[in-house]
Amino acid sequence: MYIDANDTIYVCQHGSRSIEAWFRCATAGLRVTDEDGLHADFATTDRYGSLYFTEHIGSTVQRCFRNSNLSVIIAGGTSAPSTFDRLLGPLGIDVDENLNIYVADRGKKRVMTWVYNATNGTCLINVSTAYPTASIAGLTLARNSTNQVFLSDQTNDNIYLWTFDADF
Repeated sequence: MYIDANDTIYVCQHGSRSIEAWFRCATAGLRVTDEDGLHADFATTDRYGSLYFTEHIGSTVQRCFRNSNLSVIIAGGTSAPSTFDRLLGPLGIDVDENLNIYVADRGKKRVMTWVYNATNGTCLINVSTAYPTASIAGLTLARNSTNQVFLSDQTNDNIYLWTFDADF
């Protein structure tokens, strides 16, 4: 579930394999994705209202532009040729004001970022170096910071505040 700046609630529906938007005072959700077999896990929006979500089966990050229900893969995928193009079971996601995407890559135990329209990602945090047993799931950028992120660890039931490029 994600709540945007307009108080719209986005819910990843595993049963119907879609994402629904619940607008303020709505009595029903509106399906905002229209793809069969979608396994969306986490969602967020950017400052323009585009919806971003992780999809763990295809190991991708996808984007739906505002007022569209069709998504495009913008990061990851099983056919990507290099280690910085691929994801393995991505979960948490956030987007900053510059439209850079931050992804908790659970399977590879790292936090990746893609600048807007990039074809390669950059590893910001190698979680396995500091916490080898960690299984990173959630990710949220720290408010009022340009170099910190909160990560949730579903194996050890911890939440970490990580600083990019910090020594551990």
